[in-house]
Amino acid sequence: MRAGSKVLIVALVILVAAVGAGVWLYHSLDSIVAGALNTYGPEIVGAKFRVASVKIAPASGAGEIHGLFIGNPEGFKTESALTAATVSIEIDPSTLTDDVVLIRSIAIAAPAVTYETGPGGSNFDALQRNVMRGVKEKLGDKGRGDAKTEGPGKKIIIEHLTIRDAKASVNSPLLAGKTLTVPLPDIELRNIGKDQHGIAPAAAGGVIVSALTQRVTAAATGAISNFAKSGVEAVGKGVSNVQGGVKKLFGK
Repeated sequence: MRAGSKVLIVALVILVAAVGAGVWLYHSLDSIVAGALNTYGPEIVGAKFRVASVKIAPASGAGEIHGLFIGNPEGFKTESALTAATVSIEIDPSTLTDDVVLIRSIAIAAPAVTYETGPGGSNFDALQRNVMRGVKEKLGDKGRGDAKTEGPGKKIIIEHLTIRDAKASVNSPLLAGKTLTVPLPDIELRNIGKDQHGIAPAAAGGVIVSALTQRVTAAATGAISNFAKSGVEAVGKGVSNVQGGVKKLFGK
């Protein structure tokens, strides 16, 4: 066989393999993303994490994630920390087989958030500790705080993440059995992992959970403080009314 023929055959084999990989990727994008989320999610938050389904257009990488559920760590009474019916997502499909996967946008609209306090802090404090522990276990000392890129496995970049119109149900012993519902400030994060040319999914999760924990904690503690203050004021008014009644009774 001539050398030229051998080169042609090798080229054809490579072409067929490339086409086959492209067809496989085209038809498997939904399952790839769903599998990645359901695999990495529980590892990142140290609690139950699942998505019901994923639907993404292979050509553009735009689509939706349905049935997002983030559970609470052990020791908390409420079942979930965050749920969302739909999450909009856009991935650069050409990067799925690269070392760094580019996620152009993630948008979570009107998620239901539950904030619960316990002896060791809130459920979001526990989630954040779990994430930081997971980062350290996966990346060692290189994964502390600033979420370095080193470590095995794929990396990701998230260009734009938004969480809008969220409301939190606040559960605390200080509320005397009541549950408060408070709106949360919108969250907008840009270029997660871009400066580092990609970071581990656990490190990216740490950035997101940290931002969410800050917003939820501020809103929830403010609501609990206002509730306690209103209770003290109500008691004060009650005492004042009793004193007034006593004075009237004795004609003073």
